[in-house]
Amino acid sequence: MKIAIVDIGTNTCRLAVFQLGQDVRHELIIERNVITRLGEGLSPGSALKHEAVGRTIETLQSFKNEIDEIGCTGVVAVGTQALREAANGNEFLRAVSGVGFDVEVITGEEEAMLSFRGVVSGLETMPARLLVFDTGGGSTEFTSYAGGIVSVSSVKLGAVRGRTEFFHHDPPTAEELSEFEKHCEQVIQHYVAKETGDVVDKCIGVAGTITTLAMIDLGLPAYDSEAVHGHIISAENTDRLTDELCRMDDRQRSAIPGIQPCRADIIHAGAVIVRAIINVFQLNEISISERDIRHGLLMREIEKLK
Repeated sequence: MKIAIVDIGTNTCRLAVFQLGQDVRHELIIERNVITRLGEGLSPGSALKHEAVGRTIETLQSFKNEIDEIGCTGVVAVGTQALREAANGNEFLRAVSGVGFDVEVITGEEEAMLSFRGVVSGLETMPARLLVFDTGGGSTEFTSYAGGIVSVSSVKLGAVRGRTEFFHHDPPTAEELSEFEKHCEQVIQHYVAKETGDVVDKCIGVAGTITTLAMIDLGLPAYDSEAVHGHIISAENTDRLTDELCRMDDRQRSAIPGIQPCRADIIHAGAVIVRAIINVFQLNEISISERDIRHGLLMREIEKLK
């Protein structure tokens, strides 16, 4: 049995196809990640841009063609922050329905829990106090655990959003960087840390920003999921990389091995968010997981099959 998971994000559309065994074990057999920048220029209540919608629909059509070709038993498609706040989100959903996907727009809290479930599905042992975060294009989700779920939250901090709202120069000015960093720390402190508490035994990050930082930290010329999964990036290295990325312009960032050209204009904003998380929670390091919302959605579907 094959199950396809489609994640329509603010920055990236992702396809993951899992092969289920008779014992309900699963193997990732197809993985596609395409930066379509659906949330380009989006602010709360504004509309998705025609060009962004076109890019995303084209990518989803290619996903549907591949899903049909390999014959998936089940297909699950979800939309996140861009579709939670776009004024023309329903219009987009109708267009995607024409492609053949019935998209579920999940809440920020649901997104956080699904990412958490995906992460812990790959852990051999649970830390006493675990913080999982998922930094996307339009929002960042947090789930904290201490013998049970302590708090679940979604805040409007994202790599695309930060680049659009705070960085008006390339590279950003010292004032722009300082303002964005202060904003990130205030939001995390107010909406996350006061609920989570400031003691974290282990912090695990998922999604494109942290995996890209892992690739740079490892010096990888091309993406290597086995090397990235489980990699630990220190607070010191994160701080150094963030400073270096924020001093570069888009052209210089795109020349760094491991950075996709389409991510070069937002990776520094994403790095600032990660550094803010480190500062607020006084972390020494962050672990990176390749298991994320896609695996959480798969776990949910397996439960339905049972």
